[in-house]
Amino acid sequence: MEQSIAGIGKGNISVGRVARKVLLGCLLVEAGVLILDVAQHVAELWYFEHIKDLSNVVLENSFGTWLSVVLNFSVGGVALAVALGYRKLGQRPWKVLAWGGIALFFLYISLDDHLVLHERLSGGIGRVISTLGPGESFRFITYEWIYLFVPFFGLFGLFMLGFLFRELPETRHRAVLLLALILWVLAVGLDAWEGAGLPYEGMEAATGLARVKVRHTVMLAEEMMELLGSTLFLFLFLTRIRGLVASKPLCLHLEP
Repeated sequence: MEQSIAGIGKGNISVGRVARKVLLGCLLVEAGVLILDVAQHVAELWYFEHIKDLSNVVLENSFGTWLSVVLNFSVGGVALAVALGYRKLGQRPWKVLAWGGIALFFLYISLDDHLVLHERLSGGIGRVISTLGPGESFRFITYEWIYLFVPFFGLFGLFMLGFLFRELPETRHRAVLLLALILWVLAVGLDAWEGAGLPYEGMEAATGLARVKVRHTVMLAEEMMELLGSTLFLFLFLTRIRGLVASKPLCLHLEP
């Protein structure tokens, strides 16, 4: 027996509605993570020893890192589904490859968040570079990974901007794409600024916070920008699934 689901997107299952619910759910989870961190580590409204590290978004073993790993893995998975859908529909090979490349990029970001690859690789390369040549050793202005990864990330970001701008015909979705990319650029900029040395004295005077809290707040803003950017990409890629479903109805084959 074959049951058609041609009504998907119109009938019982609306991919657009699912995308909006996923967006709302992610935003609520991120708001909870932010509130938990600020309440314990900045405002100090409470202190629970057992969740001290888990609630600290800037640490690698926190709720925030787990959420980032899951989010970026989901984004990569949806992008891969789009690539396979394009291949099934006979779309141009370069479009299939483009979506496949985007999927690999986000899957790598997920793996990197879990294993901290960018810091480990850049740290090792930085130590080698700093010892090369006679005389005074090379001095990095900010974190080593900025020098190694940002040029590639920048080029890939420009590629995504150009490619996805064509793939997303609706103006509102293009605006969301720009917002997601801007959030990621700001996050990298904050990380580079923090690595170069924040103007702690001025910020302490302006905010009334201790230096450790100023640094934590900046790093928290950076991590939340990354999470929000990934959430927006997930929403956008789910909207492409809606486009694929609309162009070719799906069918379930049910065996008796």
